[in-house]
Amino acid sequence: HQTDVFARFLRLNPDVSVHFHLNTDVMNLVSEHIDLAIRAGKLADSGLYARHLFDVRLKLFATPEYLAAMPAITEPAQLSDCNLLTLKAIRTLSFERAGVAYKIPIKNHTGNLQANEMNTLIAFCAAGTGVALLPDVSVRSLVAQGQLIEVLPDCIFEAVPIHALTPEKAPPARVRRLIEYIKEQHIITSVP
Repeated sequence: HQTDVFARFLRLNPDVSVHFHLNTDVMNLVSEHIDLAIRAGKLADSGLYARHLFDVRLKLFATPEYLAAMPAITEPAQLSDCNLLTLKAIRTLSFERAGVAYKIPIKNHTGNLQANEMNTLIAFCAAGTGVALLPDVSVRSLVAQGQLIEVLPDCIFEAVPIHALTPEKAPPARVRRLIEYIKEQHIITSVP
């Protein structure tokens, strides 16, 4: 999804060059000569200028084959019996269901895969290896094709804020155009 947005932007703005670094490490934008970073989650005070782009809704997903091989998941407590595929940074699944708060700790025996990057997690989930907490907008096409099914759809997870960070308060025009384009494209693609 994210590469599609950047590709469309580059087609519309052939005068702009993008050097795309995809990693989970916090890079020093100034020393690395990076004009823009996109970061998910709560931000630490970094001295960078942050612009909120949008929030991502997270939901639980699994393949029909994975779900067919086990008892139907109807209660949050049953998630402890699943192979939970998680981002390395997630230590607890926290959510609400029917006004009740749940916290399910992620332990080594709860799942056999942790990833440091979302596309890897999506690929493993789509390969049928377990239940994963994923951004709904990132897997919408897999759901529409019947490759993934939402698990416990009435559970509400905290939205994850996505920010654009720049080393300058007033970044160059090309960076401002990209930031606005990302926001605009998210609004377009977030409508089911």
